[in-house]
Amino acid sequence: MSEIDFMGYKCSFHVDTDKVIHYEHNIRDPKLIKHEKHIDPTKFSEVSLNLGHLDEAYETIFGDAIKEYNEHQRKDRRIKNYLELIRKDARRGKHLNQKADGSRKPAYEAVIQIGCAENQPDPEKAFKILKLFVEKWIPTHYPNIKPILIAYHGDEFYVDRKTKQKHPSGFHCHFDFIYVAHCLTEEEYKKEMKYREEMKEQKKKELESKNIPFDEKLWKEKDWREDMVRRTGKSLTKGMSIQTSMSSALLEMGFKTGNGTTAQIQFEEQVRHDLQDFAESMGLKIDRTPGEKHKHDEKSVYQKKKELKKTEKKFQKEKEMLRKEKEELSKAIDFVDKQKKEILQLTKNNKKKESELFRQERNLSTRIDFFKSKQELVNTFENIADEVTEKKLSIEKIESEFWKKENSISLKERITNFVSDCKKIVTNLATQLSKYKITFEKFWKWKPIQFRELADKMEEEKCETFEKYIERKSFGHLNTQKIEKTLSQKKR
Repeated sequence: MSEIDFMGYKCSFHVDTDKVIHYEHNIRDPKLIKHEKHIDPTKFSEVSLNLGHLDEAYETIFGDAIKEYNEHQRKDRRIKNYLELIRKDARRGKHLNQKADGSRKPAYEAVIQIGCAENQPDPEKAFKILKLFVEKWIPTHYPNIKPILIAYHGDEFYVDRKTKQKHPSGFHCHFDFIYVAHCLTEEEYKKEMKYREEMKEQKKKELESKNIPFDEKLWKEKDWREDMVRRTGKSLTKGMSIQTSMSSALLEMGFKTGNGTTAQIQFEEQVRHDLQDFAESMGLKIDRTPGEKHKHDEKSVYQKKKELKKTEKKFQKEKEMLRKEKEELSKAIDFVDKQKKEILQLTKNNKKKESELFRQERNLSTRIDFFKSKQELVNTFENIADEVTEKKLSIEKIESEFWKKENSISLKERITNFVSDCKKIVTNLATQLSKYKITFEKFWKWKPIQFRELADKMEEEKCETFEKYIERKSFGHLNTQKIEKTLSQKKR
């Protein structure tokens, strides 16, 4: 970046009113920093003021005032532990932001820095300017700020997530302090009460001249602190000679909540402008363009928020990818639905074809049964022919035996046996011929349905062959006319 493009370094001064101070971190306690991976112990850090823990710092600042106060109080009203008294104070004060933590705090921590991680001056130059400003300028211009710890840190770094390289964080100062306000002495308090009575009488006369009634309740609610600070330089009327109070301390330094901004914000802005002027007077170029207004957070919280923003961007990208995948999935679902409809149609057509095949199979089975019945008739024909042939051979045998010369049976007996055997053969042959006649009398006129009817009848009579069926029906009693009549009625 050229000198023409370079706008200078930003200056920051922020008081954290929501969190407690980080004493061990600020003084670089070895037991703590070995667990803090963003600190390089080989780099520069310095503690120029350390009044110890809060109980020690409170004893240093308020010890004499507590003793002086207790000397004039009863035992039950004496202050035993001023620090615990502040911590247990339930008052929250009046705030424009209702969500703000308005509880009283025993101490505050300010972070003072020139530049930032991406744009920072030479560490030695920054250290020199910050040391003079914090230790010389602030105590002179802001007497109600009592520092209890001043630590300079140039040993912190951050790791670039893309390059995985370490980069030094901006050189900064941790300035831990206590707001201190002053209280009127007994004589000053008497003068103040007398002054207020005089002002009250003066107000009454003024209103009486205008025929306006005096409101006693409204007068008691009047805030005298700003006027009292202007006259005496003190903002408190009761208690120890010096006390910790943010609003009172800021009021004594000329900062008062009003016009849409708090005394705390006014104080931070003023110190920030002082730091800019001081750094410029030390030869450092300062960028005074206003930046984005935001609530200052601790480093860990800021890093988490920064990481959260990156996560949100990543989430947006993933969301867009999911949207595209959803569209593609929707198209795929439509295609599958279309294929499903086609498959259903094919299944429906296949069912029709299966039904047709089943019908054809059933017809084929019927034809096979028909052919089997015909085969049975052919077998019956063959059996009848075999029987006729057999009977014919029997007659020839009888005849040969009849004319046998060496037969010892008498001629009369041979003739009688011959006639008897012939009668049997003729009777048997006649029977077979009758069966043949009955069986085949009208078969050539029959249709397949009539043969099926005959097969049903044979099945009812449990006859495996047509011959048995004829025998069971006493061949002369087979009513073929009745069968034909039944079949004709079914056709109608």
